[in-house]
Amino acid sequence: MTSHHIGEMHMILIMSEAIFDLFNQLGARKSSMVAGQWLFHADDPVEMIYLVVSGEIHLLRMTEGGAEFPVQRAVDGDILAEASVYSGRYHCSARVIADAQLYWINANRFRDTVVKDSALARTWAEYLAKSVRNARLVAEIRGMKTVSARLNAWLADGNQIPEKGRWQLVASELGVTREALYREMARRRLEHPTAT
Repeated sequence: MTSHHIGEMHMILIMSEAIFDLFNQLGARKSSMVAGQWLFHADDPVEMIYLVVSGEIHLLRMTEGGAEFPVQRAVDGDILAEASVYSGRYHCSARVIADAQLYWINANRFRDTVVKDSALARTWAEYLAKSVRNARLVAEIRGMKTVSARLNAWLADGNQIPEKGRWQLVASELGVTREALYREMARRRLEHPTAT
């Protein structure tokens, strides 16, 4: 691991601790949700800010054809729909993908606290910058021509292939069909039978 990556990981840990501390300071409540549950829907008012403690929640935008298009994959330490902190209504829906524990706090209280505390404002700005970087990476990956290139770039960013039953989630994140990802995984197994 390069010193750049070590420094980036250290900064992410500091930001995560500061965000967890902020949620604790504001008396965050904890909830448990099971896979398949909806946390909120597009056009619902933004009343709470959610921090994923464990599990996985996807922020989904619906296409005109009714297909779900994931725009965020929130896991441990991620704030769900962070851009919605400054919006009156959610632009997407959020569904629990893997049983999740989350903290939640009042959105107005969160905004007021961040405005009044310059250190927290800086941490929040750094968190948002990290989120923008991740969104750009996903857009870059989805712009690649082949499934192989997309999967390689996704893996190079530190992701790992989950168990087979969750490959569809990877396909969604890469912007490819489940069948295309399955074909790519089969091809890799044939080329490197001991690697998978």
